Amino acid sequence: PPRRAAPEPEPEPEAPEAPATVSGCHAEMVVHDTTFAPTKARTAPGVEFAVVIDADELGYVEYQFRCDRVLDGVPATRTLAFETDIMCAGDVFTHIFQDEGRYEIYDVDAEDAPGHIRVSSAEDD
Repeated sequence: PPRRAAPEPEPEPEAPEAPATVSGCHAEMVVHDTTFAPTKARTAPGVEFAVVIDADELGYVEYQFRCDRVLDGVPATRTLAFETDIMCAGDVFTHIFQDEGRYEIYDVDAEDAPGHIRVSSAEDD
């Protein structure tokens, strides 16, 4: 009987590309309805970090953020890393952290719901 050709192997799926960030920066936090996504972000010193207001945020909603470096101690001390101007839907603020450490970012009108940023050059920290 005639021989059938072996089926051709299916091509290997290509590795998915890393998802693009909204801002085009290496790392970012997107804010919608006073919530940070992700609530805990990570970046490295010298890398541009972005705070993005979701483009779908309601037009009348405004934010102004403050970001503090949190230094361990009793009591913990906080030093200002940056403060933004007033931001609305679609706005992007970028900052380059120079110092490794733990940072908290919050809307000046909603200090009880901070986002957390870890700045470290270590792979797993």
